[in-house]
Formats: sequence, structure tokens, C-alpha cells
Amino acid sequence: MFVNLRVELRDQLGRKLFLQFARDIAVAFATVQHVGSHVGSGLSISLRRLPCRTSFELWWQKGYHLTMKIVVDTNVFLGACLGIGAANAVIAACSKGHCLPLMGNALFNEYEDVFGRKHLFEKCKLSSRERIELLDVFLSCCEWTRVYYACRPNLADEADNHLVELAVAGGAEFIVTRDLRHLKGMELSFPQVCIASPEAFLKEI
Repeated sequence: MFVNLRVELRDQLGRKLFLQFARDIAVAFATVQHVGSHVGSGLSISLRRLPCRTSFELWWQKGYHLTMKIVVDTNVFLGACLGIGAANAVIAACSKGHCLPLMGNALFNEYEDVFGRKHLFEKCKLSSRERIELLDVFLSCCEWTRVYYACRPNLADEADNHLVELAVAGGAEFIVTRDLRHLKGMELSFPQVCIASPEAFLKEI
């Protein structure tokens, strides 16, 4: 009974947002047509600036619970603890539900290992207790993902292989990391997974 009610409510929300999306699409095309008639064939309009984008994303994400899945490398979380702006914003985006971070055994163990290295936090303004609280908040936002198969992307740093394996297993779109050089040098290619810095990733959400 509750499942049927949830599906019905979801579909009602989906129809409502879709109607708004359809109206915005009509406005967008009218705008393109109007501007195009004055500018000619050199017209180039970014979809990000069209009103339909907001309604379209709401329709899918709110109506059908689709959220961008990502893998957050430990160096990004470390940056957030140290107060680095872009890293901070990535963790904040996770806590606000703008994206869904994945967590697996190997990555969790790496987080614990990093937190045990006190010298990394010498310039950190957060106390040890505050850092643990921040980690708890972040972990509460994560989706635990089991990696059943080792795809072995053969990265230069063997210790980073688990990031790619977690992303593939969980269907993540992005691995957010500061270690771009090593992660982009994999022998196996996974086109569905994008390796991005915090700054580049923030432009996608």
C-alpha cells in the first residue's frame, strides 16, 4: 500500500514538473528562434542559460530520485578539513544532497589511515573532535557500495585502483580528486567515469 502511494505521489510530481518543463521548453525555443532571426547562423546559446534546465533537473532528480553519484578521494576531504574552498564546497554539496558520494571498504580504510596521520592536520583549524564529527556527517551521506569484481585499471599508483573499482561498481559519474595525473593514466578505459578536480566538478552541479 505504502509503495503504491509513493509511486503515485512520485508520478504526480513528475507530471507536474514535466508540464512546467514543457512550458519552459516552448519559451526556450521561442527565445532561440527570436534571437536567431536577428543574429543568423552564428547563434550559440548555452543550455545552462535556458530556463528549461532547472525544471528538467527537478523533474528527474525530485520526481525520479536520480542523483549524481561520485567518489570523493581522501585528499579532497583532507582539503575540506584544512579549509580549502573548492574541497569544502564538494563536501557541502554532498551534505546538501546535490550529489551522492559512494563509500567502500578500501576507501573507508584509507580515510581511517589519513585521519591517523597527525602531521597532515598540523595547519588544520578544526580540532580532532570536530574533524571526526565532519567525517561522521560525510559518511552519513554516503551510499555503501560493495565491489564484487576487481577490474584492475593498473594505475601508476596501485593504491588508487580501488577508487576506479568503486566508481565502476557503484555507477559513479565522477571521481573527485587532486591526484589527476595518476588517475588519468589507467591502462583500462572507463568512459562513463570522469576524473575531475574539485574545481572542475563544481562546474557540473
